[in-house]
Amino acid sequence: MGPKKKGKGSKLARMSEEEKIRYLQHRAAIEEEARRRKEQLISTFMKNKLKHEEAFTRLNSAKINQQWRHLLRKLKCKELKDDMEALWKSFETTMNCKTRLIDTLLSDLENADWQYAMMFHSHSETVDKLIELHRDRLDSLHRFYNKERIKMMAKAKYEHEKITAKGNRDGEHLQAVIFEMNKRFSNEKHKTDSSCENKQDELRNQMLSDIEKVEEACAAKLEHLWQALQKVLKDYTSAIEPMRVHYGALCDRDSDSSTQLMVHCDTINKYTELIINLKQQLATKQKSYDQTMCVLKKEQSTLFQKFHHMRTDVTNHNKSAESKLTHLSIVSSNVIKELTRKLEKAKSVIQLSEKCKKFQKDEEKSLLSYCRHLMINKETTADQKEKIPEPFDKLGNFWHLYNESVVDCYTLKLRKESLLADNRQLKRLLRHYLNTLAQPHSVPNKRSQLTFIPA
Repeated sequence: MGPKKKGKGSKLARMSEEEKIRYLQHRAAIEEEARRRKEQLISTFMKNKLKHEEAFTRLNSAKINQQWRHLLRKLKCKELKDDMEALWKSFETTMNCKTRLIDTLLSDLENADWQYAMMFHSHSETVDKLIELHRDRLDSLHRFYNKERIKMMAKAKYEHEKITAKGNRDGEHLQAVIFEMNKRFSNEKHKTDSSCENKQDELRNQMLSDIEKVEEACAAKLEHLWQALQKVLKDYTSAIEPMRVHYGALCDRDSDSSTQLMVHCDTINKYTELIINLKQQLATKQKSYDQTMCVLKKEQSTLFQKFHHMRTDVTNHNKSAESKLTHLSIVSSNVIKELTRKLEKAKSVIQLSEKCKKFQKDEEKSLLSYCRHLMINKETTADQKEKIPEPFDKLGNFWHLYNESVVDCYTLKLRKESLLADNRQLKRLLRHYLNTLAQPHSVPNKRSQLTFIPA
């Protein structure tokens, strides 16, 4: 065997204080590095495990969703099938009712047509009779009308001659009245014309005198204003005289500048045309810039609206997805709980059925197997098969056993009631027998008879 390794205590004992400190620091750094690596490994392992768990949860949720949708599709198909059958039955019933109604209406129409023909024939006969009666009455009325018309014509002719004679007399009287009124009107018109001419002469003379007075007053005012104007003109000329010399100098300068302007007129025209062209280019550029700015603003507004709509749609989609996910998780958890509860209930039912089988007798087992064999071999019609859904078809044996157990319980209950009744009767008879034995002075010939009722 090799030599034993020396411990850390002897190693530290041989070191100095500085070496001990360095050694301990080195050991601490190594331990810290190991601990850090261990934590890093644990964190990476936990992250990988969490990723695997998330992947498995997504897969399981997808499977649950697929199964749940499959179940919902089956239930929806069953409901739609039941609705179609009900609608078909209702459609057939309504069709039968409609056909019966149409047949009755056709028969009623034929009867009504026959009755209408009979009534039309009788009505035409009565109308012909009424037409003949009215024709006779019209002939009599026509004759009466001709007689009355001749009488009225004679009377009207007499009245017309009378009215014309009276109208002639009244016309002559009116002509005389009109002649008298025209004569009076001409006299009155002559008088009014003479008076109107006199009044016009008076008004003309008065207006001429008024005009002369106004002309005299206006002439005096004009003379005064003319003197004032002459004075103002003198003052203006005296004030303007020094300015006139300056004005002459300015006119000379203006003539010089006009000559220079004529010299430089071509250059001015060129520069003005250049300015006009530049202004036109600036206006066109400004219009194009405004148009592009309007287009860009419209595009910006549309892009902002699209971005806002997309953001709202994304948020709504995320909210709906979250709500659907939460609802799906809740529903899946409830479904899992319900399935586990039903599984436990089925297990308990199976256990109870096994326990009940233990307590069955051989005769009951043989009888039950024979009844089950008869019920299984019994033929079912196509309608009954269609009524039983596919996933619930396997529960037939269970319901057979359940019904058999219910029947057995009911028979056992009846048997128990009959046995309890027999027991009560036996107790009553036994009590009566004991009471008779306890009496000392009882007659020995009188014995109570026990009656047993077979079970």
